[in-house]
Amino acid sequence: MFKKIFVAVVAICAFYSFYLTFLPNYNYHMFNNELTETMKIVPPVETPKNVMKRIMRLVEEYDIPVAEEDIELELVNNSYITRLSWEETVNYFPFYILYQKVFEYSIDTGK
Repeated sequence: MFKKIFVAVVAICAFYSFYLTFLPNYNYHMFNNELTETMKIVPPVETPKNVMKRIMRLVEEYDIPVAEEDIELELVNNSYITRLSWEETVNYFPFYILYQKVFEYSIDTGK
């Protein structure tokens, strides 16, 4: 009986840890794909202010902790290039800060 409870607790902790690790990585990859596609279809005649509004809508949609000041936007060869980076900290045991993992992400749509 004790062995079954122990295995269940370990399995629940493993799934919980996987979920906490998976969510920021999923948001990063989806945001990266969406931002890259958006930068491909944005016409070069559009103002940087409007392009930044599009980017900020994506940031809010994917819950990315980035401010407008952290985003570099430049027009090169009739296409916009975006560069940004951020960090997300995951607390695996939020009530007892036993283990934290910091994930660092960066996106450069010019590559």
